[in-house]
Amino acid sequence: MRNHTWDLVVRKQQKTIGCRWVFKIKSNECYKSRLVAQGYTQLHSIDYFETFALVIRLSTIRILLALAAKYGLHIHQMDVQTAFLYSDLEEEYYMEQPPGFIEGINLICLLRKSIYGLKQAPRVWNQVINSFFVTISFQRSLYNPALYIFHMYEPDQLPLLIAIYVDDIIIVGKNMAEIDRIKDELRQKFNITNLGEIKTLLGIEIIRF
Repeated sequence: MRNHTWDLVVRKQQKTIGCRWVFKIKSNECYKSRLVAQGYTQLHSIDYFETFALVIRLSTIRILLALAAKYGLHIHQMDVQTAFLYSDLEEEYYMEQPPGFIEGINLICLLRKSIYGLKQAPRVWNQVINSFFVTISFQRSLYNPALYIFHMYEPDQLPLLIAIYVDDIIIVGKNMAEIDRIKDELRQKFNITNLGEIKTLLGIEIIRF
């Protein structure tokens, strides 16, 4: 509702896709549910076209960790909540109402935002987050486009680096004030969780001495 993910419209002869709930117990014993569209029923070149979405390479993450260790940089992590729901859909999609939340007998969901499970969902979210970082003066790396670079105003300062893996954001920099500034800008745009100093990423446990 906060993201205006869909509008309820009267069912006529629209093609609809189904949806289901996915439940998971997180490592911190937190119970999580997510509504997922049944995107496996989508047809290429009819329901969607491009699906490729950039993510940071594992080798680049290792380089960032090595740079942080060598130069004493801060490494902070943030997690975007319901990231895909920030992306507007260009195509017109209709989805059945979520199980357990049926309103009206003959109503279906006209999707306004991308939703988990759609084939193109990661791609359109990547376009949203890329547009945001470009707007706040970050430059995309030519060698790894999921890495963003902000050159500091003082020429002798190291740049601020941001790596994106879907909805995980890793911020690496020397200037803690600049890191906090970027965090504030992210919080103004997205519903985001500040995880502080990085501890785990993609199944990797990170311990600093």
